[in-house]
Amino acid sequence: MTRRRTTTVTDVVRQDFANVRALADMAAAHPRREYSDPEWSGCATLSEATDLAFSGWSEPRSDVLAIAGDILAQVKQSVRPMYQPYHDVSGAFVDVGAYLQGVPECMVDFVPEDTSRHSKVVTILYSCSVLAENSADSIRRRGAVIGALVEILAQLQHSTIIYAERSTADEYKERAILSQRIMVKDAGDRMDIDAFMFAIAHPAMLRHLCFCAGMAVGFDPNYCSSTVLQRADEVNADVVIDVNAGTNIDRMLTDPVGFIIDTIKSLGIEVN
Repeated sequence: MTRRRTTTVTDVVRQDFANVRALADMAAAHPRREYSDPEWSGCATLSEATDLAFSGWSEPRSDVLAIAGDILAQVKQSVRPMYQPYHDVSGAFVDVGAYLQGVPECMVDFVPEDTSRHSKVVTILYSCSVLAENSADSIRRRGAVIGALVEILAQLQHSTIIYAERSTADEYKERAILSQRIMVKDAGDRMDIDAFMFAIAHPAMLRHLCFCAGMAVGFDPNYCSSTVLQRADEVNADVVIDVNAGTNIDRMLTDPVGFIIDTIKSLGIEVN
């Protein structure tokens, strides 16, 4: 059972995975009891979860993308385009200096350009750990919000580096915490939407793969409690989405557009 707990950290056990497939490999090597309720864990078996980690989660993709698309459409209405001048042989007005110098491209026009004062690479760290009472549907909806955030950043010409972290405290190992960090997407990676949706929106990411991988280092999820993210500084995260450090999960579900707008504003992106 995963519960929320705030603890003083004296010992952090780290598990780092280069991608979701590496996490699935570790999980497959350390199976635990199978869940009888696939509605909660997302899959009836660990084998099904590892298959999805490798092949991607395509069956419900349209539903998740529909949610993300609705959010994205509303958010885009609030992004203020900045107008950049450019020179050509035709345009809105003449650049007199260029004209007098005989430059053919002496006309000036303006094109809208969504701009940001932030670096062109945005690092996002999100918690893939949620409380046991959180439904599979809430995990899926939260993933759609993260997907919409990544999509709008891409449309604003920002690459993204995306990490997931599960931080959990062992109830019987005083102040011992397990931090599992998974690279979901690197800046130069081609977006595999099915694999991405599994990583950010499928409950089996946590409730099968992370749980089983944690068993490899002695963290039984039956005796662990969810806690705040531990290593945002290590990855120089620009955006931290930590559902165990405040009301983020409530805001993401009840006001996804406001959540995304506030997040992109924090990056220096101009919004109305």
